[in-house]
Order: sequence, then structure tokens, then C-alpha cells
Amino acid sequence: MALSIYGDVIPMKITKIGKGRLAIQFPYSEHYVERIRNIKGRKWHQDEKYWSIPDIPEALDEVYRIFGNNESLENTDCSKDISRKDAIDKQETNSRELLEILKKVLNSMTLRGYGRKTKKAYIGHLKRFYENLDKSPESVTVGDIEAWILKMSVENECSSAYTNQAVSAFKYLLKEVFNRHNVALQLTRKKKEKKLPDVLDQKEIVRLLECISNKKHKLMIMLAYSAGLRVSEIVSLKIGDIYMERGMIHVRQAKGKKDRFTLLSQTAIISLKEYINYYKPDNWLFPGHDPDRYITVRSCQKVFEKAKEKAGIKKPVSIHTLRYHNLNKIQTF
Repeated sequence: MALSIYGDVIPMKITKIGKGRLAIQFPYSEHYVERIRNIKGRKWHQDEKYWSIPDIPEALDEVYRIFGNNESLENTDCSKDISRKDAIDKQETNSRELLEILKKVLNSMTLRGYGRKTKKAYIGHLKRFYENLDKSPESVTVGDIEAWILKMSVENECSSAYTNQAVSAFKYLLKEVFNRHNVALQLTRKKKEKKLPDVLDQKEIVRLLECISNKKHKLMIMLAYSAGLRVSEIVSLKIGDIYMERGMIHVRQAKGKKDRFTLLSQTAIISLKEYINYYKPDNWLFPGHDPDRYITVRSCQKVFEKAKEKAGIKKPVSIHTLRYHNLNKIQTF
């Protein structure tokens, strides 16, 4: 089955190649090649000139995130390579029904104020489910959904967080689009694994920051640690969100579209003043190449990854890990 998805920048084609793998083809781009390399299990096929990834939901989700907006549903080709005309007609009918269902879900979520990432995640789960089911979208049963969830959990070994997100997508579909409130309650969630997060000790934090000479980069990491900010919150900070005299940051429309205040350490305030005096940002605290836009989340993540590598830290931690640390520790630097 071939699936053509057109992202915000370049066209990309996905094709099943058997043995549990998918071929990914797109015009050469250094940016996209670099991001494809981060997908676990990816492989470059030199002779045929294409990348391949494991045929599992999490790998496919990562491809969708790399190549852009899955909300452009009108540009999605869901047709199967079937020679018989009646089979093709049936597939085209199913594709139209699927498109209408996904549009209804997307419109409903938009009206209810769901965030872009949540909408993309829900649409992605529903789209993969329907496209792998050999029946009309309107004839899908709760049993079909439960079988899919079981396959995700057992056969594909998807994490509890990923599986539970799929359950939420199906519950939304059944409740808000199909108006099947009682049926939606029959779907149960996978019990979350109880794992302690990997953390960095204070010496590792010091070593990490000492490896960063760029004032802008160091401040981003410092804010993640001292103020407990998510990376998306760091990059979207504005000068007007910072109250240095009160030692606080106003985080606007964060996860769940909620505002909150978080504390600034004295060390972070000093670094903020030095950074602002040096770079003189106008609106965004961390503007990108285009001063009207802020730096990307990926750029901030790469700053942490490079510093972590330079500091010789081998623990499987990310910039998000810094949110779990004691907010007062950085005051000792």
C-alpha cells in the first residue's frame, strides 16, 4: 500500500516493502535526512536510494512529525494498488468516508479548543487504524478498536502512554462524532509503567552548563532547570513574560492551555540580565533567524544534546529531564 503525504515543505511518499518495514522517499534535504537519522531502526538503502523504518505506529508517528502537517487531509491518497475495478471503487468509497470522519473529528476538536499537537496525534491514530482495516469506516465495531489496541500493546509493544493516547482518540471519536457515549466507556486504558525518571546529579548539571559558552544557549538550559519549563515554553517566552524584580516568569497558554507563574533563581536572573543587555531581544526572548518568530523546539533540544555529549554524560536524559530537578539547586552555581 502506498501513501502519499504532503507536508508543509516537501512531498514525501511511504510504501510498504514487506518484512515489517516501510520505505520513505523524498527529495534530498539535509534537514530531513538529519531528522530521519534520529528514528530508531531507520536504514538507508544505497542502491535504491530510499530510507526505511520499522512498520510500527511510533516510527510512523515520528515520520509524520518530521514531514509536517497531517491536518492537510485533502492531500492524502489512501488508494490501494488493486487491479479489479470493483475493489478500487470500494476503496475509493472507503477513503471518502474516512476523509469525512477525520474532518468531523478535526472540526470538533478545533471548536472545543484542542491544541495542534493533540489534534495531530488523534488524527494520526484514527487514520492508521482505519487504513489498516479491510472494511467500511462506518461499519467499524468496538471489537475492531479493542483488537487494534491489543495489537498495539502486545504485538507492537507500544508504550502505555502511546497506547492510552490512542484510547483517548477512539473515545473522542465514539463520544463526540458518533454520539456513542455508553460504548466509549467500554474502552479501558493500559496501566502505566511505574518508572523512576533518570536524573542528573549536581556535578553533572554543573559540567553540562560549563560546556556551553554561548550565552543564549546556556540561558535556555538554565531556564529549563531553574524554572522547570518545558522546551516549548522556553522557546516561546517573550520579554514581557519575565518579571525579574519579582523573580517570576509568566508562562502563557502552556500545556492544557493554562497560564501559570514559575519562580526564577537569582543565578537565572543574573544570566537573564546579561543576555538581554548583550543580545537586546525586542519581542521574543529567543528569536529565530526570522526575528518575528521564535527559535524552534528542535534547536533548543539540539543545544542540550550537544552539551550533554560534550560533557560526557551517558545517561538517557533529555532537556525535559531537567524539569524533574529541584528548582533551588541552580542557585548554588
